[in-house]
Amino acid sequence: MAKERLSKLQKWILAETYKNIGPETPNGILARWQIIRGYFSNRTPSKEVIVSRSVWSLIEKKYITGLTPRKVEDIAMIYGTTGRSLESFKEDYKDFMEKPKEKIASVAIKGFDKVKIIILTEKGKEKAKKLLMLNSEKK
Repeated sequence: MAKERLSKLQKWILAETYKNIGPETPNGILARWQIIRGYFSNRTPSKEVIVSRSVWSLIEKKYITGLTPRKVEDIAMIYGTTGRSLESFKEDYKDFMEKPKEKIASVAIKGFDKVKIIILTEKGKEKAKKLLMLNSEKK
């Protein structure tokens, strides 16, 4: 049970991401700067750390997926290190082959990337719904 316990910040992140569900974003979306600006009054290094730890904890619990901007050429290198073929990379990223320096959203890797954007997983959507229902009952 303790593994599923969430901090106030984590609950806020889930609820705010859920509120951003729309036709263009069926899983909701929330940027890192929106977390810092929306939850804290100012930005400091210690608050950045708090946000990072909270976000990575939500990713580990499978409530959210973290995205980061990454160059297409870097994604090609990641494909190579994971044993995927060049053909599968070309098929997956055919629209970006002409612009290898262009940045696109990619899944963040812990220890290498800073999560810039989060989206909810199905588990995260369910948890956020419960949180929002509990909040409306308290009022």
